[in-house]
Amino acid sequence: YDELVKRFEKDIEGYKIRIGEIDRDIERIERELMERGEEIKSYEKMKAEIEEKLRRFSVIRERIRIFVKQKEDKESIWKEKQENIAKLGVIEFNEEEYAEIDGRIKYLMPIKNKIAVLENEIKKLPYMEEEIRKIENEEKEIILELNKCNEEIKNLAFDEEKYREIERKYEEVKERTYKKREEMVKIEGDIEYTKKDIEKMEKEIEEQRRQREKIKVLRREIANLEMLAGDRDTGLLNNFKKYLISKIGPLLSYYASHFFSMFTQGKYKEIEIDENYSIYIYDGGEKFDIGRFSGGENDLANLSLRLAISQLISQRSDISLNFIALDEIFGSQDRERRKNVLNALAELKNQFKQILLITHIEDIKDSLEHIIKVYEDEEGISHIQIE
Repeated sequence: YDELVKRFEKDIEGYKIRIGEIDRDIERIERELMERGEEIKSYEKMKAEIEEKLRRFSVIRERIRIFVKQKEDKESIWKEKQENIAKLGVIEFNEEEYAEIDGRIKYLMPIKNKIAVLENEIKKLPYMEEEIRKIENEEKEIILELNKCNEEIKNLAFDEEKYREIERKYEEVKERTYKKREEMVKIEGDIEYTKKDIEKMEKEIEEQRRQREKIKVLRREIANLEMLAGDRDTGLLNNFKKYLISKIGPLLSYYASHFFSMFTQGKYKEIEIDENYSIYIYDGGEKFDIGRFSGGENDLANLSLRLAISQLISQRSDISLNFIALDEIFGSQDRERRKNVLNALAELKNQFKQILLITHIEDIKDSLEHIIKVYEDEEGISHIQIE
């Protein structure tokens, strides 16, 4: 850029010097010979042309300055977007895993409610343990009382009525002891069952915590994906798409225009690809949407874009692309345009070693080097024949 500006400035200074010389020549010629008017007019025309070149050089220099500034701004934006994308890292969103986790949460909600009930039962454990201690103490007291009764029976003289009274008391104490033991066994069973339920719930709570952590991670990933994708007109990917089409759009339009002009024998000379990869066709210098044209011309325009993309990839890619396949591209074309398409494909032989055409059109066979015919016999079995 600097060298170009210096060259322009040098040319401008030269033109200024030349203008001064011409002005002096004109003054001298006017003083010397009025009859040399035609020569004076020629010098004046030359002066005007030089002044016009000077003006154009000034405009070009300003355009170059603006272009360089825009280039630097775009490179800065591109670098910033690349850094943002690099910071995001590789993001993978598993929709099936997310749905499974969501279902797991719904499944665990009843368990959560059951945990609340069990927590209330846990709060009762101290009361149950206190009851067991009371029962154990009562059992000890009853045993002491039984021993005391037995001792009294031994030490006292036998009395039928007293014996029956003691026996009645004994049976009562025995019955009470039995009931208390049953109650104690039941309470101990309830405690053991509650402890097992608590252990089970603790495991399920821990599993639920792990699932919640997974959900948090997934939500962060979703947020990152949403930031990356954005809505229709925003987001890093959308900005990158716009940047990419701004870079390759003109070149795609150039290649597609070349093929489309060849297909239509120069009827339509220019195609334009916009930022959404929509196709516009110029007719008589005016731009029209592709929907204005016939179905055959639509197919040719889309084929031109496909070939332009293939050509651009082949030229820009580090990997050599030696093969291209085109399926049913002649169906809507007349004989003349089929011939034009075949001529255009012949130009691509230098870039693609193999070009495969899939078609049912019989009259193009004579224009092809090799033919692979697929047909079905009477038994419905497919065969291949090379012609």
